[in-house]
Amino acid sequence: FFADAAITNGILHGLGRMFTTVRNSAIAFAVHIIALILSLWILGINIYGVVLSYMVFGLVVSVFNFYSILEATHFVGNFSKTFFKPIAASAVMGVVVYLSSYLINMGFSILIKSESIVKFISVFVSIILGVFVYFICTFMFKSVDESDLVDMPMGGRIARLAKKMHLL
Repeated sequence: FFADAAITNGILHGLGRMFTTVRNSAIAFAVHIIALILSLWILGINIYGVVLSYMVFGLVVSVFNFYSILEATHFVGNFSKTFFKPIAASAVMGVVVYLSSYLINMGFSILIKSESIVKFISVFVSIILGVFVYFICTFMFKSVDESDLVDMPMGGRIARLAKKMHLL
């Protein structure tokens, strides 16, 4: 979420809305402090609460900045294609990566006694599998089409690969 926050801050600065970014960050900081207090003292999740509260901060800044950009530019976009479909593809990828990591850890821990080697294999295979699953899901959910790909760096190659895989 911090990458989105940085990009949306830059867009708002380019639109001449410097105070808006400060206001949105101040609001997000207040929400961050509340999330931090809740996660540390009420939920008692320790360091995970710190990480969670920072994620909440980035998310709140991103959402507020995005709303401010829409307000300033009167842009009407395809929210399903831009947000919801990629989030769905990410969710499918996350489930597949989690399950593959879990199963590889279970299977290889019987064969290989070194825990670090098993974890390395698990992470390596899960990342590769995650990339392929996300690639396939983006086309299955139609979050990208050929015209989108052509505009990207190396998009022509990706489009040819997708056509060979019958995804386009």
